[in-house]
Order: sequence, then C-alpha cells, then structure tokens
Amino acid sequence: MRLTDIGPFFIVLGTVVSALPTRIQMLGKAGFYFGFIFFGLDLLSSTLKPLAETPAFENLVRRADMPLTGVLVGVVLTALVQSSTIVTGLCIVMVQQDILTAHAAIPIVIGTNIGTTLKGLLITIGMRGACTPRRHRQHLLQCHRRIADSAFP
Repeated sequence: MRLTDIGPFFIVLGTVVSALPTRIQMLGKAGFYFGFIFFGLDLLSSTLKPLAETPAFENLVRRADMPLTGVLVGVVLTALVQSSTIVTGLCIVMVQQDILTAHAAIPIVIGTNIGTTLKGLLITIGMRGACTPRRHRQHLLQCHRRIADSAFP
C-alpha cells in the first residue's frame, strides 16, 4: 500500500465528519483537506509517468544528483511554477516511483526554499514605480538570507 492510497479514505471520512453539527466539524474539514493533498499527489503521480520516460527529463534528473545543480533545479522549477509546495510534492512522488533518489531530492527541496523568495523579487522588479527602493532591498535581503540559510544550515 502506497502512502497516496489513503487520500480517498480521508476525503470521505472528512466529508462525513464535517457534516456533523458539533465542534468536531473542524476536524472533518482538516481530514478532508489532508486526504485531498494525498489524492492530488496520486493524480500527479499517474500524470508524471509519461514525463519520466523523456530524454530531457532523464538528463535533468541525472544532473540533480550533484548538490549545486540540484539546488539550481529547485530554484528554477519553483520560479517557473511559483509554488515550492508543488515542486516538493513532485520530488516526493518521483522518489516514491524511483525516478529520483532521495539523495538527489534533498538539494531540489532546498532550492525550492530559495526559489520561493524569487517570486517577491520578480514582483518588485516589475513594479519599479509602485515599489519603493526600501521594499526592493528587503526582497533582495530575503533572497540572500535564504541562500545563506541553504548554504550554511
């Protein structure tokens, strides 16, 4: 049994519990969303299988074994998708399907931490007139701090 197989169970359980007129209703909503996360990862897993067989993707995964390249892959993927959660979920699914090793997934997840700050930085670059120089410096400092946190844990 895979971890993603529990998703539908928690979706149904959460729906039933959230329909009850008691204080336990909030736990039902939490269970529903918890199950929905695993259902989404399972859906992502089935969609990812054809992608794993492409030569470009295999080359990218092979290069992700090197830590610095893995961090850069995580930064670029997070900047493109603009969600570190999706990239981390992709890494979990790829490790589960033996497409990616856990050793290679760790630098990618660290890169998502840096890539998350790039969204704010890109927004401030595009808003030169509306964004103050102080705000732009704050985003640059946050990027530098995340890079330093990733380099020196």
